[in-house]
Amino acid sequence: MGDLEIKKEGFRIKEKDFRVLEKLQELFQIDIPIISEVGSDQFGAVLWFKRIIGLSLNKIGASEFPIEILDLEKLRFLYVEFNEIQELPPALENFESLEVLSLRGNPLIELNSVPPNLVKLDAGQTKIAEISIERKTKLKELKLYKSQLTTLDLKTSLETLDISKNRLVLDQVQYPEGLKHVNASFNRIGDRFPSFPNTIERLELVHVGFEGTFDFSAISSLANLKKLSLASNHIEDIIFPVSGLNLVELDLSNNRISNIPESLNTLLNLEELYLGGNRIVSLPHEPITIPNLRRLSLEKNQIQNLPSWMFGVHYEIDLRKNPVVL
Repeated sequence: MGDLEIKKEGFRIKEKDFRVLEKLQELFQIDIPIISEVGSDQFGAVLWFKRIIGLSLNKIGASEFPIEILDLEKLRFLYVEFNEIQELPPALENFESLEVLSLRGNPLIELNSVPPNLVKLDAGQTKIAEISIERKTKLKELKLYKSQLTTLDLKTSLETLDISKNRLVLDQVQYPEGLKHVNASFNRIGDRFPSFPNTIERLELVHVGFEGTFDFSAISSLANLKKLSLASNHIEDIIFPVSGLNLVELDLSNNRISNIPESLNTLLNLEELYLGGNRIVSLPHEPITIPNLRRLSLEKNQIQNLPSWMFGVHYEIDLRKNPVVL
């Protein structure tokens, strides 16, 4: 068995893979169709040269991880979202063909190992409180949003990490090497600015508890940081260092900022600045002369009067929902 082929819906499938499909269909009392691509909104199996390389088994009521799947030697993409899976079989750790795995929306309580060649893992909307991956893997993207994380211990390197909407204290987390994008929004910042690796290019820290004065010298060591969101905190004042920041996009919307400091002009690479939903009453007397600035968002503030320099700037200014007197 294995070299023989069986037809399904006009497609030829290697017998070994077909038998696995048969077992899954019998187990869940459903027909698994052949489809062109897998994903969160798909259901079925994807073929490539008569082998199953992708499976979407979302919302099928699975109470356990179907171990039959591990017999699909060429499987690369697996989506088993919004089932009732609470734990993963130990054998999954050695499932070498798998590259993308989505476990989103399952009541998983732990995740301590991943397949060796996995590149993307989505374990968001689970009940995972602690995660510890001890060995190096090929993982590049890890999503753990909207879970119950209190502890994060990753020995493997990553490029993208989404830990938003958890119970983490961010300055106590040891962040993995190589990170380029981190979304840590809706956690607690702790007592100091977290120690992110200097490879970071995009950082989202929305609603994490910043308050009072935010001194941007805290991120001056992050030379590769291009996009930063500190929206929806309680920041009242902002201070920028003379140099060292390479930000292209900065979001400070929905804070408590009342003044824009002239030191803002030190952000020479800035293209987009979002200050909507603050408490800004007036703008600086000296012009904002950032050479690359394209958009300055000031909507939903308390600005009444505009300085004359604003009428000759090279960038777009959004002043909607201000009591501006023209």
